[in-house]
Amino acid sequence: MRVIFPLTGNEAFAQAIAEVGGFELGVLETRRFPDGESYVRLLTDVRGKCVDLVCSLANPDQGFLGLVFTADAARDLGASEVTLVAPYLSYMRQDRRFQPGEAISSRSFARLVSATFDRLVTVDPHLHRYPALSSLYTIPDITLQAAPALADWIAANVEAPLLIGPDEESEQWVSAIAARVDGELRDINRPFDGDAELALVTARDEEDALELARHDFAHVLAEAVQALWPGTQITFGPATDDGFYYDVKAPESRDPFSMDDLPAIEEEMRRIIKADKPLRREVWSRQQLIEKWEAEGETFKAEWARELPEDEELTVYWSGEDWLDMCRGPHLPSTGKLDPQAFKLMRVAGAYWRGDQKNAQLTRIYGTGWLNKKQLNAHLTRLE
Repeated sequence: MRVIFPLTGNEAFAQAIAEVGGFELGVLETRRFPDGESYVRLLTDVRGKCVDLVCSLANPDQGFLGLVFTADAARDLGASEVTLVAPYLSYMRQDRRFQPGEAISSRSFARLVSATFDRLVTVDPHLHRYPALSSLYTIPDITLQAAPALADWIAANVEAPLLIGPDEESEQWVSAIAARVDGELRDINRPFDGDAELALVTARDEEDALELARHDFAHVLAEAVQALWPGTQITFGPATDDGFYYDVKAPESRDPFSMDDLPAIEEEMRRIIKADKPLRREVWSRQQLIEKWEAEGETFKAEWARELPEDEELTVYWSGEDWLDMCRGPHLPSTGKLDPQAFKLMRVAGAYWRGDQKNAQLTRIYGTGWLNKKQLNAHLTRLE
């Protein structure tokens, strides 16, 4: 049995939750004594029930003590569990000491909430520099995503929507494509432990942004070739001063790749980019890598993996759920962060595995990659 109690100002939302879930809507009496102290009384029996306290924490200072008193009363009266349902979660902004002597209020507030409730439910929390709520709160949390539902509602009900924002504070997070953690360039979604110097990387940080984009273009190139010609073996493909390349070996069923193949590869690359596939980092063991590459006939990758140190942290990056490559990273959050009109495959050339002419001959596919079509066009004009 679950009972929903609304704190003052949250009555309509709590009633909607109760109606949708088929839960009991509790009655709560609150007022203030003449000296300003809070009075709380639960008029609904909570013995043996799960209690949800619904309270938006916008402007939290005014009502937080009453919320704590209500939670304690519910527990004292026999509630089996007390959950805070907070559509807005406050005190996330001050996540570090920006000036000497400042309180890191996000930690203090999280400690108070964690000590008062058994669970936390919130919507789209603004994490600022925290990788997840679990790095701050010690109780289980459920985070609901409102943005997709809002977007669907707007698309269905608003003929000509006008989007304003994000504000100056939020813009850096919306446009961030990576981060520097203590100077190290990392994926924007990669968690980090402890205190660190954090600097967000956006497209305005052109040197870092180009390095990331060109690295990702190389991986998308490899994925596209394997999608078009299963059995293709991939080796490695770095970013270059004006683009990227990838060394590949065509399957035995066809001739080495040529200039005639580039239009089809470009088309497939654009399809992968438009699919906006998440790029996800995983740590693997050396044995996992060897088994993976051997099972898929990737002899070059398997040879390389066998020579890696056993105690080294080895990483792969998934493109969606159906393709991965061995890579140290970092990468953009998804393929959709690339501009599908900002690259061009330029030429093919012969190459040897590990640069040794005694080894197998490969095909090196070169491309040029940029942040947008304007930059690409300017580069191509310079080459004319």
